This record gives sequence, C-alpha cells and structure tokens, in this order.
Amino acid sequence: MDNFFILVLKFYIFYLFFFFYGRALISTFLEKDRIHDIDKVKIFGIEIHIFYPIFGVIFLGNISFLFNFLFPLKSNFFYIFLLLLLINLKYKINPSNLKRLLIFSSIFLPLIISSYEIGFHYDSGLYHLNNQLWLRESNIVFGFINIYSVFGVSSIFEYISALFWIDKSFILLHFLNLLFIGFLYKVMMFTILYAKNEKLKIGFLMLLLFSFMDNFGISGGRNGFISIQSIGKQDMPIGVIFLLLSVFILSSLVNKSFKKIELIVVSFLTLFLFQLKISSFPIFFLYFAYLYFFMKNKSVKITIKSISPVLLLGMFWIIKTVIHTGCVIFPLSMTCFDNFYWVNLEYIQVIEDVSVDYSMSYYFNEPFSSWIEVYFEKPLNRTIALNFLISFGLLITLNLRKIRNDITLKNNIIIFLFIILSSFFYIRFGPDIRYLVGFQMFLIVLIGFYSKIKINVNSKLLFLAIFFSAMLLPRLQTFLDFNINSAPNLNLPIPEMSEFDGRYIPKDGDQCWINLECSANRSSFDINKNNFFKVAYLLND
Repeated sequence: MDNFFILVLKFYIFYLFFFFYGRALISTFLEKDRIHDIDKVKIFGIEIHIFYPIFGVIFLGNISFLFNFLFPLKSNFFYIFLLLLLINLKYKINPSNLKRLLIFSSIFLPLIISSYEIGFHYDSGLYHLNNQLWLRESNIVFGFINIYSVFGVSSIFEYISALFWIDKSFILLHFLNLLFIGFLYKVMMFTILYAKNEKLKIGFLMLLLFSFMDNFGISGGRNGFISIQSIGKQDMPIGVIFLLLSVFILSSLVNKSFKKIELIVVSFLTLFLFQLKISSFPIFFLYFAYLYFFMKNKSVKITIKSISPVLLLGMFWIIKTVIHTGCVIFPLSMTCFDNFYWVNLEYIQVIEDVSVDYSMSYYFNEPFSSWIEVYFEKPLNRTIALNFLISFGLLITLNLRKIRNDITLKNNIIIFLFIILSSFFYIRFGPDIRYLVGFQMFLIVLIGFYSKIKINVNSKLLFLAIFFSAMLLPRLQTFLDFNINSAPNLNLPIPEMSEFDGRYIPKDGDQCWINLECSANRSSFDINKNNFFKVAYLLND
C-alpha cells in the first residue's frame, strides 16, 4: 500500500536520477580542466552540485527532442542514452560533500506534501497530455499545429514529461516542477549561508522576506512569489530560471567575472528558457550584453567555441519549430513561411490574435489608462499587483538608509534598459500574471545590488527560516488533511466524445485529455501517414 514514505522514496529516486544525469554531463565539460573533486567547483560563487538536477533536466530534454525527429519517445532504443549515467563512475562523490548534499536536498520534504492537493491543470486536458502522447507514439509531425493549434506552443517540458508516464497517477510530472522550486530554494540557501558575494547574499535575503510577505496582504496575500501549480504547467520553472539567470548575468557584469564554465551554464540556461516558452524572450537582452563583455574580456574564438553546442541545439530547435508550425517563432505570423503546403498563414494569424487577446495585451493605439482599467478588473491581477507594490515598498524602506549606488554607469544603463524592455515586452505580448513571476522576483533581488545592509543572523535560524518558507508554499489545508498512511489520489478524467469529420471532438468543452483520435480543432484536417514522416494539413472548406 502506498503511503507518504513510498512517495518520498519515489521522489528522491526521481531527484537522484536527474542529479547524476546532470553530474555526468557537466563533468564532460570539466574533463579538460582535470578537476579531481568536481562537486566543489563553483559557478557564480555557488557549488556546482546544486545545479546538477536542473542540468539533468536540460540535457535529457534536448536529447529527447533530437531523438524525436526520427523516433517516438516510447521507443526502448531511447533508453540507451541512460548509459550516460555511467560517466559518474569516473568521478566519485567525496564523502565530505555528502553532508551538505543531504542538507540541501532536505528542502524538498515540505514541497512533496503538495502532492496531496495537486490536480491536473485545465491545460493538461486541453493539450499538454495529448501533446505528450503524440511525442510518445510518433516521430516529428510536419504541420503539427493543424491537428490542434496550441500544439504549436508546446515546450521542451512536453518532451521531458513524455518520458515519465511511468506512474498512472502522473505524479512524476508534478515532481518535475518541484525540482525547479527546490532549485530556487537551494540557491537561496547556499547564497545566504555560504556565498561571499554580498550583493547576491542581500538580494536573496530580500527574496526570502518577500516569500513570507506572499502569505499576507490584500485578499489574503499573493505578491508574485512562486506558487505550486497544477500538473501540466511550467510557468514556475520559467520564473525560477528567468530570475536566477538574470541575477547570475548581472552579478558577472557587476563583478567583471567572466569564466568559461559560467558562460556555458548561462548559455544552456538561456536556450532552455527559450525552449520552455517564448514569454521569456527579454532574457536575450541581458544574454547578448553578457556575450559582448565576455568576448571583450576573453576572445571571440573562445566564446564561439564554448557556446557552439548551444548554438547547434538552438538551430535544431528552430528547425523543429518550423516543421511543427511553419514559423520561427510561433504564433508570430511575420516569422512564418507560406511556401509549405501544410502552412496556412490565415490560420496562424487567427491563432496570433487569439493568443495576444487572451493575455490581455496592450495595443499602443489605445489609451494606456483604459487598458490599465480593464486589466485590473480581473481580481487576481489587481491583488498581486497591489501586494507586490506593498512588499517592494516595504523592502525598499527597510534598506533605505543603506542604499548606495556603487555600480558603474555602464551596468546601471544595462539594468535600466533590461527593466524597460522587459516591461514593454510583457505589456505588449503577455502581461498574464503567470508570466511575470520571474521578472517580479528579479526586481526584489535587485534591491540587494544597491543595498549595504549587514547580515548577522545565526545560520541555523536562517536555515529554519528558508525551510519554513518552503513549508508555506503548499496550502495550509494540505497539512490539515495530510495522512502519513495515505498516498495522493489523482484520477484522470475520461471525457465524453462526439464523432466529427472522421475523428472525435469533446462533447462538452475543448479537453481531449489522452486520445490521439481526438482534437478540439473544429477545422477539417488530414494526416498523411504514407511516408516516414507524418504530415498534417488543413483541408479547404
């Protein structure tokens, strides 16, 4: 019988898989440096072992999408890539490192309890799960969006998730999100407790205070700090990576620290953000600024050679996107091609208009005040915006006497432009509150870059505070209903179907859940299965 202990064991097996997968592949980048204890290597002042699980996710996701060009992800042949785990045998874990590894991984314990309240996100039934089923059952499909338009916004998360349909409850897909939330807490913990970079230390201390403020305020709280989403969504991983990547790049620019391993890490994280969702596009401004100064400090040759694997993966990702959608950036119609018979630009233009309207985006031909009024008519937007401003204001006030600008004019201009360009991008293309999490947290951590406040708090108390912050992420009701002898109960809905044009559509609503013969698309399409690659194309009415 499943219980909490079995759930914890299942999670840590899942965690260790990604930990050692990331460790194996990162070690290949460090092999030429002849480092004996790779777990002690630091990037941005943080021990590299904290990054292992996330890089395990990044590497596995990229191997998966490349493999899917030719083969379904359900193919047993794929698992030959798991032999990469054997690389770990070349680099034994130093027993002296185990204690710290165990301490940092304990942050997941309160997060695992969220599994008892978790359910499926609406979008899981709308397209996520069916998208993953297509990846499991088929190699790449030309014109994938013609089966259902939202398949075009599928991210690398779909490829990773498709590999973990091991548990019928799909709880491993929830664990995937927890890896990223735990990653943020581990970075926060190490930086506050051990890092020598005072700007980062103060910044993450401000973020810790911000996390507590998230539980108080207007309408009970919520100020833009991360939350635990339902199964199927990847907005919190995007927010975490956006925040950390922004802070790491800014720290490198301010401290004029340019290391090859950090360039590789920054480049892979930037690519991964792009692969997760186009809403993280503003990060490219900081990334290109970082590349420019890296080349000035090192050389163009070293820079290009270091990021060449990322450039190659990025090229293949764009090719995949063009095959699926006919566009370089979907659904931005100006980046689409019309010389493929499975591409319909009118169809894509409709999708673009619907996507922009759904996010309540601002068109610059209307009064800004009118848009603000409409945007804040949505209670959640109003609540989070007001609570964020209150929290931000309180943290600024706390640091007011210690604010000192010792950052160069050049870097201040970069920070200013990044904030302005990010703000314009989100207002125009996606001010949905889910997309703003990383940017809002970045503004909080940024306070630390201008503060000279002194930290003198007992390390054990700080650890407990961080642990307690993680405990506050699951809803209080989850702890009240928690039963150590039970396991999460997740039931996958089975919708009623109606026949339509030789296939099925949901009888009510637009959720197909898991059914390759179902699509909520009311347009007629056909799938040519005669060749090695399937081609889906719209039929003229």
